[in-house]
Amino acid sequence: MIHRIAAAVAVAVSITFARPAPSTKPGAVVAVGGGGTPDVAVREVMRLAGDGATVAVVPFASSREDRGVGSVEMWNEAGARAVLVDEDATSARAALGSADVIWMGGGNQDRLLDALEELDLVDLIRVRHASGAVVGGTSAGAAVLGRISIAGRPDPDAYVRGAMEGRPALDLVPDTIVDQHFRERTREGRLLTAVLDAGGVLGLGISERTAAVVEGGSMRVLGDGVVVAFDARAAELAAKEGADPRYQVRGIATSILPPGAAWNLAAGRGK
Repeated sequence: MIHRIAAAVAVAVSITFARPAPSTKPGAVVAVGGGGTPDVAVREVMRLAGDGATVAVVPFASSREDRGVGSVEMWNEAGARAVLVDEDATSARAALGSADVIWMGGGNQDRLLDALEELDLVDLIRVRHASGAVVGGTSAGAAVLGRISIAGRPDPDAYVRGAMEGRPALDLVPDTIVDQHFRERTREGRLLTAVLDAGGVLGLGISERTAAVVEGGSMRVLGDGVVVAFDARAAELAAKEGADPRYQVRGIATSILPPGAAWNLAAGRGK
């Protein structure tokens, strides 16, 4: 009997020590430019999160009565267990705290950030991402993934100093500004102005039905369109002279990245 108990303990100990330690690697970030999430991006999220992943759908960017319902259906059809997050702080924190994927839908990025801040969910999302959860979104849900979120139109015009108002966002892709519907809504001037106003950031303009998948310091492009990267980190910015408020700048590096392209965010170049 003693030998059998000792053997059972030895097996249990060996099984315990054979289990892998929990991952401390940050999860991937998946930013979709709106216009529908391409199937290839859905499959990639499921691959990253694992079979049967739990997806917390955050619909706060939208004001529609049925907000988030379509996203829940999309993830359930992909094989996930999707839950719709409501604006009750306790249940929202529980849903995000147990999710393998946090997915934020489209609408208005200011509305989304207002809700996340009011419910005290910003730091929780950052913690979940740091502990390995995949975090992503489409349209407005993508626009809050960088360091700064922009909305609306520049006033009075693009390339004017201080014209593009921004606000602190989730900063899951550090030192970036993500803009959505980029090619379809001709947002080059809007994003460049925001990049120059912020200083020291990288601008990522994502076309519709296109995903930028960020892991560590690298980015991959999936879907139908392109990602345009504006890198002004080494640009030569002239000092403001006279009454003209427009920027004078040289040396902005522009990259056009089609599906299948890989890019090093820190170096600003293809891998």
